[in-house]
Amino acid sequence: KNRLATKDKVLSWGIPANPTCLLCNREEESSNHLFFSCPFSASVWKQNMKKCLITRRPLPWHLELQWASTSLKGNCFISRWRRLALAASVYCLWQERNSRLWRNDRQNINQVMHHIERTVQMKTTNWRKVPNQFQNWEASMHWNLNRDIFKNN
Repeated sequence: KNRLATKDKVLSWGIPANPTCLLCNREEESSNHLFFSCPFSASVWKQNMKKCLITRRPLPWHLELQWASTSLKGNCFISRWRRLALAASVYCLWQERNSRLWRNDRQNINQVMHHIERTVQMKTTNWRKVPNQFQNWEASMHWNLNRDIFKNN
């Protein structure tokens, strides 16, 4: 569900606000713009997709969510890891947006990507018994995940 209080929603509630996106300062902020259309977030998402070994272009927000809900089902390592990376991206972009709004504190794209990487690394530290398969190892190397997550063979 689209529950985030983006500027387009705040304005629709009759609350005065500058509608401009805080990440790019170019267009009106909406969920779709904030997470995928904004040049700042699009760059973050493209880097994230590359690290997730996803070779297609980013989709609009609603299609990205639809793709994730159908393509990232199941409990296998790759699906869990990609869901986590998607959630970490949304979380860190929203956090960056709020940091700019409330504290006038800005990070560049590399700093946001580093925050996403650290979030994924921290969330996977307790994962165990991941099968020792090439695709799992390859994925873990892109994110520098702890090798203790893998089964001992």
